[in-house]
Parts: sequence; structure tokens; C-alpha cells
Amino acid sequence: MEDKKRKLKIAVWHNLGSGGAKRHLYDLIKCLLKKGHHAEAWCPQTADKNYKPLKDLIKEHTTHLDVKPFLAKKNAFNLYSLTQKKMSAMEEHCKECADQIERGSFDVLYSGSCIFFRVTRIGKYSSIPSVLNLQEPMRKNYEAIFDLPWAGDGPGPKFSKMLRVLPRAIKMFSASKEMTEERNNAACFDRVLANSLYSRESILRAYGIESTFVPLGIDKDLFVRPDVARKSYLVGIGRVDHLKGIDRVIRAVGTIDKAVRPELIWVGDTKEDDYKTRMEALADSSGVKLGFKIAVSDSELIKTVSSAALMVYAPRLEPFGLAPLEAGALGTPVISLAEGGVRESIKDGVNGVLVSESSPQTFGRAIMELLDNTEKLKRLSETSREYVINNWEINISADRTEEILIETADKGKTNG
Repeated sequence: MEDKKRKLKIAVWHNLGSGGAKRHLYDLIKCLLKKGHHAEAWCPQTADKNYKPLKDLIKEHTTHLDVKPFLAKKNAFNLYSLTQKKMSAMEEHCKECADQIERGSFDVLYSGSCIFFRVTRIGKYSSIPSVLNLQEPMRKNYEAIFDLPWAGDGPGPKFSKMLRVLPRAIKMFSASKEMTEERNNAACFDRVLANSLYSRESILRAYGIESTFVPLGIDKDLFVRPDVARKSYLVGIGRVDHLKGIDRVIRAVGTIDKAVRPELIWVGDTKEDDYKTRMEALADSSGVKLGFKIAVSDSELIKTVSSAALMVYAPRLEPFGLAPLEAGALGTPVISLAEGGVRESIKDGVNGVLVSESSPQTFGRAIMELLDNTEKLKRLSETSREYVINNWEINISADRTEEILIETADKGKTNG
């Protein structure tokens, strides 16, 4: 039966690195093209165009962004001026992109996030209806797991405190400028999409605007378990940095009896060298055998996850996380701390196990109890793929996104 839905000409903007957000954008565009829509993409040269390259699917325009202020060495006293310069550089980039999009007679703008600002002014300068897919606000300005710019200093000598007042004030004003900018930029879009209910709440807390939950999804045809045997190691997935909670996993595994303590293999798209070095030292001191696989191919990722006994997941306030769904589609059970958006993607007892207590002893005990329960592991392995495919498949996400894009295009430009 012929699909009589309106066919859109979609302009896409992003400044994404490698990882789940770029994978989702790639898979989403692929689905929208199959539905008969036309799309072209715009991005600055700072976007990662090697990982899941959009140019393999559509025309991708690389529009210049002055990166000098982004590369400049910052200190306590030039932070505010550099923030201003970064915003000005991104503003010029967005103006140029919007002008090019305007000349292309597009129906709607679909904007991804930005590695520098999360939300840019592309929605403000676009004359067409616009939709923002927002992974998360700029977390460093809102969450106490970072050094919050307005947090006061602890006890200390009065003179020492006075020396820190000016740098702290500059940092605070710089963060305030960023926060105001992002809040205003987000309000310029006609629709804002959130990737989880948790993210929707985070966006409301940070920006004071309503957003629409649209589930993310995985490509069921890509994540198919190969014919490989299960091994005894644990696997973790995610870029190698503090937010992904690799230290939490290492400490938990380190509490398991040495005689049965499993090896941990971590697969990451990118890494922070200093954090990776610290994690290797932590693993060594904890008696945990740790190996990293960085920037591997999809086939290597799938083989590594499919061969693992279990996937362990403990990121800090992850807004959603595609990794547990990818593991689930491969029939690899996931054990995770019940924190952030993962509480929505993991259904306890169906495609994994949620652990409410974050102490290493409790998490480590939960890992070992699941490894020892071969019957439960087998059941989770059998039920996880069906659950993921029925609830978190990319076509489900694409169908909902398509509806919103058509609704937004038909309604016309209302913000900006």
C-alpha cells in the first residue's frame, strides 16, 4: 500500500562527536530516507565525520567555524572573554548555515546537539520550523558531580579565600553566560525532543521548557548475535571518561573473591588518556584484570559483547544510553546501577538487572550472584532481544520522529 504521508525536505544540523548520539542520527536519517523524505546535513569541521559518516547517506555541507577561541589556552582570567568569543564564532557559523538552508527551500530543520554548547543559535536564525533533539543540558553547569561554578569554597585561611574570589567570580559569570545562552537558544526551537523521561525532567529543570519524549532505538539488523561461545569476562561500553563510571565498575569487581573474579574488558569509542591511566592503576591496585578496546569496528564490538558473560553498566546520571539496548539485542544480559535513564531501558528481570545500591560491595555481590545463577542468565539472554526489538527498535523512534517533523512543518515557524 502506498504511503500517502507528506514527504519532507529536511535540513539537518549537528556538531556531534562519535558515540550513541551520532549512531542514532545516522540510523534515523537512514530510516527517514527509506520513508521517502529528502535530507541534507550541515555541520562545522569540528564534528566527527568519520564515525557513522552521514555523507554515505546524504549530502553533508561542512561550514566553517572559527576554532581559535575553542583551542586557546584558558585560565581563570580569560575564561569569560573566551566564552564570549566562542559564542560569537558559533553564531557566525549558525548564521551561514541558516542562510544556506534558506536558499534550499527546506520544510523543516532537525538539529542535533553540539559538543561545545549542547544548543546553538541555529534555531534562532532558521526561518523554517525547527526541531531540536537534545540529549542533555550542559551538565557541568547543573550537576554536583562536577565542580559547580557557583559552589562556595570550603574552610580555609581567610587570605587564601580572598585570592580565590576573583577567579571563582569569573568562572561563575562565564557559566551564567553559557546557561542563559543555551536556555534562550533552546526556546527558539518549535519542538524539543528528549531521549528519555529522565532527560525530559533534566531539560525542564535546566531550561524551564517543555520537551517531548521520543524513544531512541537500535538497528536490529546490525545487532544480531554471531555464532560465538560465551566466555567468562565482563564487558563495559562507553567512552573512557569519569561520567561513564568505569571506576565504579572496577571497584565493584575488585570486591569479588579473587578465585572467581572475572576479567573486565572495556570498549570505548574515545578515551581521555589521563582517566584511562588512572583506571589502569585503580584496576592494578584492586586486583582486577582490565583491558581496553578503543575505536573498534561494529563487527568487533558485536563479537566482544556477544562473547561476554555479562555487561556491566554504571555511568553517572546517564541521560539514556544505547549500550544496554545493543547488548540486549545481542542476548547479553546487563547488570546496571539504577540511575538516570537506564531505569527506562532496562526492565528488571527481562533484559537485565537493576541494582539500587551503588556501594562497591553491593554492586559486586549482585554481579557475582547473577553470574552464579546460570538459569537466570539463560532466561535473560533469551528474553532480552525480544524485549529490545519490541520496545526500542530504530523504526519505532523514526516513526515518532517523522510524525513530529510533519506536524512541525505543517504548523509553521512559531519561535525564533
